[in-house]
Amino acid sequence: MACKRSSVRLRYSPLKKTANCGLFCLYNFCFIWRCLSENNRRMLSQSEWSLLAGWAVYFTVHSILASDKVKSWFWGKFPSSKKWYRIGYNLIATLALLPLLYFQLIQLSGFSGFLPLPIRLLALIPAISACWICKAAFRNYAITEFLGIYQQEKTPIQLTTTGINRLVRHPLYFGVVLIMVTYVVWFPGNFSVALFLLTFAYLWIGSGWEETKLIRQYGNSYLSYRSKVRRIIPFLL
Repeated sequence: MACKRSSVRLRYSPLKKTANCGLFCLYNFCFIWRCLSENNRRMLSQSEWSLLAGWAVYFTVHSILASDKVKSWFWGKFPSSKKWYRIGYNLIATLALLPLLYFQLIQLSGFSGFLPLPIRLLALIPAISACWICKAAFRNYAITEFLGIYQQEKTPIQLTTTGINRLVRHPLYFGVVLIMVTYVVWFPGNFSVALFLLTFAYLWIGSGWEETKLIRQYGNSYLSYRSKVRRIIPFLL
């Protein structure tokens, strides 16, 4: 049975959310800078701040291109490109990610503040768990649709809340958080903590955008599901 979408009201427009995303990233930058200064820790180098800015731009553009407003505008200008948008979106995201990963590896090449090996080995547990979580999450997703190879014309009638989605609404994002926990332990320092905070801010904002679409698609069914299951971290957040 189709959901009554007219009964669900959205609070913000996609344009306002785009502005909020940029403002939140800027606030997060200022918060990180202030915390590091007040605790008299080593200030991040210019190259580290540049890399953080690069990640912030990547996260922001990635979210904007995924918004319904941008997609609707693009489809209006180029109607025949609708079935190719997801593929192009993934391709742009991948190509833009490569230089960031390259400079990230350069930044880590001179790192020497490793913790003892037993601690680092224990820190691999979250990353290994993340692999299992992501594998379980993809059981509820159509891989071809996720990659953009196949786009279904209609919204699925039934909301998927089984499997790993019984514990967390965005299991892939939870997997990213666990990987970042391993990263912070393996490469401890101000930069790692700052990147973790920036990544979590992106995941939190991005999941909020996604849930706006899901509420439009599933209405009260998703609102009920959202009231019972945590967003990113099971039983916590």
